[in-house]
Amino acid sequence: MKEKRPIIWGWIKHGVIDAWGKPGGGLFEGNLGHVGDYDECVNLDIPDLKDPDGSGRHQTGMYCLATFVPLLPKKPQLYTLFHKIPELANITAKGTSFADTAKNAHWFWLLTLRMGICMPSACTAEDVHAIATSIPKQMHIKGTVKIANCETKQSFKVNNEQIAILAVIGLFGLLMVLGTSLDVITILRRGDDPEPPSVTKKTWFRFLVCFSAYTNYLKLINVSQKEDQKHLAAVNGIRYITVTWVIVGHSYLYADYNQMSQGMRLAQLPPNFAFQIIANSMLTVDTFILMSGMLVTYGVLKSQEKGRRGLSVPMYIFHRFWRLTPPYAMTIAIMILTPILGSGPVWKITLDPLIEPCRRNWWTNLLYVNNYVNAYDFCLEHTWYLGVDMQLHILGLLVLLPLLR
Repeated sequence: MKEKRPIIWGWIKHGVIDAWGKPGGGLFEGNLGHVGDYDECVNLDIPDLKDPDGSGRHQTGMYCLATFVPLLPKKPQLYTLFHKIPELANITAKGTSFADTAKNAHWFWLLTLRMGICMPSACTAEDVHAIATSIPKQMHIKGTVKIANCETKQSFKVNNEQIAILAVIGLFGLLMVLGTSLDVITILRRGDDPEPPSVTKKTWFRFLVCFSAYTNYLKLINVSQKEDQKHLAAVNGIRYITVTWVIVGHSYLYADYNQMSQGMRLAQLPPNFAFQIIANSMLTVDTFILMSGMLVTYGVLKSQEKGRRGLSVPMYIFHRFWRLTPPYAMTIAIMILTPILGSGPVWKITLDPLIEPCRRNWWTNLLYVNNYVNAYDFCLEHTWYLGVDMQLHILGLLVLLPLLR
């Protein structure tokens, strides 16, 4: 014990212990995210400890995130916040903290206790796991301890796929600068002349101006409507309300409940009448499907009125594919890029489960079969709708083509 005291004192002196996560108030209310101080830990310099590689360098702080789940009966296949654990229902010590914990134990099927652990950088994963496991052991609590991740302060390593993504983003950035510059210079030189310069008719000019921030900004803020589309103005209002509804609903669906200070109060929300708007936000999908089908049918029939012949099936499918795919692909690319964009105590544990499926299954998204192929290993779960949307557009031809005859 005497040998350990100088080590522990050194940890206290250099802030290692201070950076640890420590249980605060509200533990029985669901305050389960005790992540400590990530930045303090990774920025620590511990001159009393040298790297074991013989280089003579000081050890630094290493931040690890440990998770703990108490020993529970086997989780059922289907369960909700209101499914108590039957084996813990007959606790005799009513009105005690033990009884309250048993009553709410089913929450650990959904949540985990998180604790940030700061250690010297030379410690191994086994060292960290041994220390993390000793804490519930000392409290005589059985359960499963896992080390989600450990990291030190170091420069990010960019892999080949991230280099390719950065190159594509850089290319788009270059095209935007060139297109905007060319667009603005042409407008300034033209002045009040009603006749546009001949260069504006060239293909390369029109291609570059497609990337002009100035022209695209003007299109973005333009709210004028064509005369034959004014009777569809209400559709934009429905679209706005529906998108807002989706965003609010998904804010609750994808929130990190492990980091809430009173997470168990969530059980009070579903019975609330006003909360039903959020609880049933998935119904918004029906609105989008209805609007898409209506607008596609309207557009095709309108083009027929103008005397255009038939419907080109390949162009119909390609138009939908080309409209969705570029921003869709860029979203997936940025998701793969996120590991080098930041850091934090729950950065990896939050993003890694999202990034890895995208690395493996990005192609199912871009082919719009992600709701059928590898459906349990989704890249961006909410994009199931885009797969359904594309498939319904293709199946919609079974209705559209007979209408045109």
